Amino acid sequence: MKHMYRAAVIASVLAAPGAAARAADRAPDGFCGELEVILTNALFYGDTPEGKPARLTLHLERRDGKWRDVWGSGYNRGIHTGLVEQAAVGPDGLRLELGMLIGGDRWLDGGGATYTVEAKSTAPGRFEGTFQGQWRGSKVSGPARAWVKPPRPMRVEGFVPLKSGEHPRILFRKHELEDLKAKLRTPLGRAYLERAKASDDLVSLGMLHQLTGERQYADRAKGQIEAFGGNIAPGGQGAGTGGVGHRFVTVALAYDLCLDAWPEAFRQKLVKEMAHMAHIRQVYLAVAGANYDPCSNFYGPATGSAAINTLALYGDAKGPAPKRPDELAGALARKLGGGREQDVALRAWQIDRREWEETNAADPGITALFLKARRQMHLHYRIGVGDGGFQAETGAYADIGSWYPLVYAAAHRRIFGRDVSAYPDITHLVPRRMMQVVFREGGKDLVQKVNSVAGFRPQWCAAAFPLAPAAWQPALLWAWNRAMGVTDAASIPNILGQGRQNGLYLAHAFVNYPLKMKPAHPGQVMPLTWQAATLGYYCFRSGWQGRDEFISQVFVKASRIRGWNHPNAGTFRILGLGHKWVVGVDERLGFREQEPVVLLPNDRHTAGACGRVTFLAAEPDGSGRLTVDLDEVYARLDDIPEAKALAPMAQRRGPVKIDVARLRPTLLPRKQEGPITGLRAVAFDYSGLSGSPCLVALVDRIRGGKQKEWRWQVAREGTKEELQPQVRIDGGSFVLDYGDASLKGHFAAPAGVQVAHHHKGAVLGSPGGRQFVGGVRCVTAAGGDDFFLVATVQRGDPPPARIEGRGLDAKVTIGNRTVRFDGEKIVFGP
Repeated sequence: MKHMYRAAVIASVLAAPGAAARAADRAPDGFCGELEVILTNALFYGDTPEGKPARLTLHLERRDGKWRDVWGSGYNRGIHTGLVEQAAVGPDGLRLELGMLIGGDRWLDGGGATYTVEAKSTAPGRFEGTFQGQWRGSKVSGPARAWVKPPRPMRVEGFVPLKSGEHPRILFRKHELEDLKAKLRTPLGRAYLERAKASDDLVSLGMLHQLTGERQYADRAKGQIEAFGGNIAPGGQGAGTGGVGHRFVTVALAYDLCLDAWPEAFRQKLVKEMAHMAHIRQVYLAVAGANYDPCSNFYGPATGSAAINTLALYGDAKGPAPKRPDELAGALARKLGGGREQDVALRAWQIDRREWEETNAADPGITALFLKARRQMHLHYRIGVGDGGFQAETGAYADIGSWYPLVYAAAHRRIFGRDVSAYPDITHLVPRRMMQVVFREGGKDLVQKVNSVAGFRPQWCAAAFPLAPAAWQPALLWAWNRAMGVTDAASIPNILGQGRQNGLYLAHAFVNYPLKMKPAHPGQVMPLTWQAATLGYYCFRSGWQGRDEFISQVFVKASRIRGWNHPNAGTFRILGLGHKWVVGVDERLGFREQEPVVLLPNDRHTAGACGRVTFLAAEPDGSGRLTVDLDEVYARLDDIPEAKALAPMAQRRGPVKIDVARLRPTLLPRKQEGPITGLRAVAFDYSGLSGSPCLVALVDRIRGGKQKEWRWQVAREGTKEELQPQVRIDGGSFVLDYGDASLKGHFAAPAGVQVAHHHKGAVLGSPGGRQFVGGVRCVTAAGGDDFFLVATVQRGDPPPARIEGRGLDAKVTIGNRTVRFDGEKIVFGP
């Protein structure tokens, strides 16, 4: 593996001549923190500016009075690095001068670029302006946006900084070993000791070496690694199914746990193999045809396992100090010349030198691997998972894609005291999955997923427990105990599971299970509403009773999903009274025909496009209202600017507690005026004022196009549903009846609505020759451009409904609740 210092690489490619160097690190004394910057049209494909433009997303940090290096993404799958030549950041605006090395990937070469950014403040911590720069010898310019990231404080109480050469560090820190040895004397510890010995895998052997001090376990781990014959990270066709990464991670953990007992020659050989394979996995995802996007089921296992290896290697191997640019020989030194290029190279060398000193003369090549790994994981957290913890790949791919990035996130916090990302993304993944579960008393949990994986998994809880927000940890502990049969202190060893368990789960469970924490029922600590705004997931719960509570979910698909996904913007789900009242596809493959949406069967449109939230409100009882702009879905593909598909995800963020004032708009450009526009408004009312525990209102307003087919998807035979409801059509209303509970829906629009019940099967044609293969069972409605439905779910007879007025101007009264649409949103009244 060839390692190149940043100074040498940047100096060799920067080509912006001219001005003399300016002093670096020039910033107001008050600014300390991180910036995220988006430069639109900062790069272009091809050799001239007439090529297709690309935007650049940059991350900058200033701490300890100094600017750290810049890094970014965009243009290709490479990681871009750089430096701040000059900066001024204040409450009124900012000015940045940046030197960048645009990293190459397997398909596109990189190169040097420089940018000057000037922006004015538009709100506290937010800036808008322009930039000018050079890329490939040509001038570039365009809009610039920047914002101050949320603080990223120390998250580990009493954090102890990592010492040079300190091991173990990944599953637990060296200073925690004595406490774990004490824990080994508890019933949980004694059970763990027995289970780890039976496991006999690399992780368990390493843990046993540390906990018992017996060298035999380290020797056995060494023997297992030697038996691999140097193949410590096998690849192959199983890459996308989670087959990549497992051995590589166990080797890294064994190294972290056993290196103090291994011969120096074996250690050095293994370090070279680990570093080499980490580099390979950062560049190649193990199989032809792999998806290189940060969300994917290929990217997560490959780069995640490599990242865990870099945590094990970081700071261990020593290397020579980076050379000053004026010491570099040959063509590079001649190319530097003088002026700005020389000064940029000197600044890059200063950063490299500082990193080398801060890591106690660590090998700069391994440090570079570590930094690239951390940035790759950051991209997964921001693009693949996003705020609110919604990994959006369909089928089981969300599990495959995020598992090792999750393990890395917890280890990174343990080693460095703070998170990779400043946002509530990977830290919220496991709590988000809990939000979708009814933990039924005395029965099987009931889960309804939409697009992504849902449900409570002990393996994920064990790994992510120290990563989850502290306020929710008692609820995770309650669910973890429940899943593993822990009912009292005597049964705590049950947390280790039955049979032969994976050594990594056993280690996570033993280390992370909090013996001193009291579990708390989710109803005591978990929220009733959840927002994952980056990808557009929203959840509204009526409670956590474990019996009849309702969980209503909406998926907006607010951002482009770059892995397996469905054309399902604006879809929704309702679960309550023990039944699923509206369903959709939950497998790897899916079509819009399988979702509860409005279809336009005779119009060409972009079924897989994104939605945009225009209104959002939530109530303390979990009720909520949401409006989605679906113009892009109903538009023809050629009506949507191509830039839409390249919209970055990083700016879409927001608190988990739904707060309309802080809701960020989507970054997707509004489509050009086209022949079809669409809006969907949905609302869930748990107040009981209607005489029902759940009232649902749904409005679809579509302008343009031909036939409209409204669909409400129902559980059908042959699915995994326990029961399928009976369906009855009664004029302008329909009933779904499970026997012990029912849903009744009333249409206020269109006038003269045509309601039907269909089993649609086998093959359905679509415009453009695409075919949908599969079966659906649904209630359909037709007869107009607008649809206004109000439904109630209840045990016993449904409350009567009174409809006054026509179309979307109608008012529907059910019990003591009125429902109307004001042109923007659904409005509830007494």
